[in-house]
Amino acid sequence: MDNLALNSPITFGRGGNYLKYAVRGWSDPDSDARTWNNGHIAELDFKNGLLKRDPIFRIEATPFLAEPELRVQEIFIYLNGLWVHFAKVNNDLDAEIRVSRNYFNAQRNVLTFVMPLATCPHEEGWNEDRRILGFYFQRVELVDG
Repeated sequence: MDNLALNSPITFGRGGNYLKYAVRGWSDPDSDARTWNNGHIAELDFKNGLLKRDPIFRIEATPFLAEPELRVQEIFIYLNGLWVHFAKVNNDLDAEIRVSRNYFNAQRNVLTFVMPLATCPHEEGWNEDRRILGFYFQRVELVDG
């Protein structure tokens, strides 16, 4: 578990730093700038310093869609088991989510993404990809509120 300083992003893909924070639910990156989840749950854990204000999570991700069968993905976001955001996404997700500083723990924080509509393209007959895909992530950042 690494420290996540304010305004220092977690980046994904082969060139990213996400492996320092990844707990479960991530596939191997297939590009320089993005990483798919693999499963219905993906998690990042981190430490952070004392927060003076309620911070904002900036999250950039893109859903796995397959028209016409799968036109939307859903994502639930939790911090330390506490719900902080829900979205139905049919295009890029570029979210800014203000989170109470009281949700953070000085020792360890777990940011959980739950994607109930994540799907295995191979099982659906769409292509040969056997991962369970919901979103590919490009960036997660904790910004001073």
